[in-house]
Amino acid sequence: MERSRWLPVQIDSSYLGVNIPEFKLHVYHADSLLWSENVVVGQSIHKTVIFSGDMKYVVFSPYWNVPTSIVRNEVLPAMRRDKSYIKNHQMEITGYSGGLPVVRQKPGPKNSLGLVKFLFPNSYDIYLHDTPSKSLFGESSRAFSHGCIRVEDPAKLAAFLLKNNKGWDDNKIKTAMNAGKEQYVTLKRKYPFTSHILPPL
Repeated sequence: MERSRWLPVQIDSSYLGVNIPEFKLHVYHADSLLWSENVVVGQSIHKTVIFSGDMKYVVFSPYWNVPTSIVRNEVLPAMRRDKSYIKNHQMEITGYSGGLPVVRQKPGPKNSLGLVKFLFPNSYDIYLHDTPSKSLFGESSRAFSHGCIRVEDPAKLAAFLLKNNKGWDDNKIKTAMNAGKEQYVTLKRKYPFTSHILPPL
């Protein structure tokens, strides 16, 4: 009953679900599980929320707009300790708001979002993304993020989501991921997504 509450039960298309306590992303078509992969979810103090939405965009070589809370609690103290912190982390200050700098991290292999992110509009500002911290996927308990969901094989997920977008083969996806220039791609077909707390399948 609880599984039916969070997962589409009479859907005849593809959809995605992240089982938070299992640390897994499951990709389905109708009633068939296509594949699963490891994910990293929110820490106990930054828990990944339970919600549903529609996956609409893939963003290659993304900027990371650093949340205000992270700027206040992590970036500013680091800047006070090390005047080169912003430069060394490929960040830039684009302005000021409420007495705090507005910080973003430039696209590239050191970007905290990795080389690609996956967006579904939601009020929680949660999304899926790549990560440069690949070693975390080998941990048995994978609750390390600030709430967003890091995926182990982002190129595979990008290829799946873009299969209805003409021209987006593996080579084009790899090129876009490593271009160093942010690029939004609107999916020709939306994919239902849900995060949930269920026993493993």
